Amino acid sequence: MRFRQKPVAVSCDIEKMYHRFRVTPAHRDYMRFLWLDQENNVQTYRMCVHIFGARSSPSCAKYGLRRLAQDHGDQYPEAQKFIMQDFYVDDGLHSVDTPEEATKLHIYTRAICSKGNLRVHKLLSNNSDVLKSFPKTDVNLNRSGDFELLSTERALGMLWSLQTDSFKYQYVPKDNPCTLRSILANVASVYDPMGLVSPLLLSGRNLIL
Repeated sequence: MRFRQKPVAVSCDIEKMYHRFRVTPAHRDYMRFLWLDQENNVQTYRMCVHIFGARSSPSCAKYGLRRLAQDHGDQYPEAQKFIMQDFYVDDGLHSVDTPEEATKLHIYTRAICSKGNLRVHKLLSNNSDVLKSFPKTDVNLNRSGDFELLSTERALGMLWSLQTDSFKYQYVPKDNPCTLRSILANVASVYDPMGLVSPLLLSGRNLIL
């Protein structure tokens, strides 16, 4: 809800965040895996960085990001607050009053993250002037490769229309027999963490009771 509290919305992503944080050598034995070499011999390796799929990776990476903001963010208090409060693992979402504030927030956030070898990319905003302030390689561009606003993008699972600056919902009915299981699957297929369309889903949920 803070993400759409103010007129100019911004979001970003940290590239390969888990791989940016090393596993303590004493804990690498918990990250063992087997691998076949070119001669089909089984070799044992250990991961030196956190990986996607390990239960510990999100919390370890989140701790590393927050520690980075604490150690190097005093010079940029707004960006420090953004990293501490508005990041969900590797996705950051925030809103400000003006495009200038949004541009500075991205610049300062990138400066803090660079101290820990973290690259902030996939920059998004509902204001095209903000996107034009950064290299194309760091911006989530549309298919034509220009800075026109994308039609729809995902923000923590929600469908966010940048052109209309609104949330959208997508429902594709499934041609399944009408059973309790199929009703439950159809109702659960609509991702609505804030309950904005709950009144529309109540009739389907009542069938399950």
